[in-house]
Formats: sequence, structure tokens, C-alpha cells
Amino acid sequence: MNRSVLTALAASLAAALAGSTARAATLIDFPGPTAEMASPGFVEFSVTTIGGLSQATFTIDGVRTLDGIVANNLEDDFLLTENGAGILNGTWDLGGGGQDFVFFAPVAATIDAHSNGFGKGGVLQVTLPLILNPGVNTIRFAFSSAVPQGLTDEGWILRDFILTGPAATPEPAAWALMLTGFLGAGAGLRRTRRPEVA
Repeated sequence: MNRSVLTALAASLAAALAGSTARAATLIDFPGPTAEMASPGFVEFSVTTIGGLSQATFTIDGVRTLDGIVANNLEDDFLLTENGAGILNGTWDLGGGGQDFVFFAPVAATIDAHSNGFGKGGVLQVTLPLILNPGVNTIRFAFSSAVPQGLTDEGWILRDFILTGPAATPEPAAWALMLTGFLGAGAGLRRTRRPEVA
């Protein structure tokens, strides 16, 4: 195999592999909603990926009286974890009163929370970056309460959870480029063969 054929083959393979890491894909698309869950309670998702920078968006509906920071110690704290590590932690008035407060969050996170009025729930909408590990990743949404009050008083629902990140397979254009390289390499090999002279 001559050098130009090898070079063309290597270039097409490198381009295809570069295309495989550059394309974002939807890794999880969970429209929901979940069943109403108590505080404390959690819901968990697992996804296998090639790893890298990702983005999560989700909505939490507070039901009845989910509390922000209140003087009577009845606040409900939300914690988002990735592979057991805390990513976002906060408490919001989602129908129970109290003050909204973010304990920690990624710098680029956008958080929008509002109450529908006391006893009428509320909505929390979040978009934030994540860095996923290669292999299996576990994303957990959880609420905890110092004094659990049960579903007759408060609850929460997860919906519209979308996780995007690097694609695990090359996109069609990358495959086409790689195939063109292979065809070119084959044509080059065919031209370099000469019949033996007796």
C-alpha cells in the first residue's frame, strides 16, 4: 500500500472520529411527569455515555406546601447529584412559604422558581451544565425535610428532564467521509497493481 493511500485512509478515519465527539445528542428525554413524591424522596436515572460536557434541563412542580427557608424548621431542601456528588442544592417556596435560597450551584446554572400562593404549589425550572464520566452515570433528584409532613401536606413531581451530551457514535456525515476515504484507498490500491511480465 503506497504512502498516499495510507495518508488518505488515516485522514478519513481521523475526521470521522472527530465528528463523533463534536456532535451533541439527547441522552435522556423524560417528559414525565413522575407520580407525586413525598419529601423526603428521590427519583434516579442512569445513562451510559462517552463522557464530557453535558447540559440538563428539568422542571419540578411543588404540590401544596413545599417550603423554602422558614423559621419553624419545616424547609424542604432539594439536592441534585451526579454519581453521588452534589451538583445543585437549594430550597424554594413552592407553595409553602419561606425564602428561596441556593446553597450551591454551577456558575452557569439558571434557576427560576415561583409560588402559586400558599397551599397551591409552585414551579421550579432549572438549566445547568454537567460533566459526565465515560461509562455509566447516575443522576438523582431528591428532596429532604427536617420534619417530614407527608403527601397530605406537600409533595413534588419531576417532569421535562432532558440531558444532552456528546454522541456515542459518529454522525452520518462522518460515516460518509470515512467511506469516501476507504473507497479512495481501494481505488489507489487498484491502480498500483501491475500485471507481472513474463
